[in-house]
Amino acid sequence: MTKKKDCRILFVEDEVLVAMEAMMMLSDMGYDNVDDASSLHTAMELAETREYDLAICDVNLDNKSSFPVARILQDKGCRLIFATGYSYDEQLFEEFDALLLKKPYNDATLKASIQKVLAAAD
Repeated sequence: MTKKKDCRILFVEDEVLVAMEAMMMLSDMGYDNVDDASSLHTAMELAETREYDLAICDVNLDNKSSFPVARILQDKGCRLIFATGYSYDEQLFEEFDALLLKKPYNDATLKASIQKVLAAAD
């Protein structure tokens, strides 16, 4: 399993308060190598230029899908968690090997989701 101190995470969320809270949760869990993006443009740039072990992506970024970012990351071998407060047909996510995390989430559900996804990668 990837060690927390070595785990590189991309966190993609356009809601500032949700992002701040989640970044604090990740830090409290010991994940310190985390990049965050609040727009599709920034997320795409990071996905194209950096390597990540895990990405946590809000499905809807300012009325745009985060799927283009997820495709790049998945092609590079990055594990994926999609976060959403909306209900979607699960067929929408079939092209991805990803876990779906329902919003609002707390530190326990976030931690469990990360552990499940990273454990599956090993």
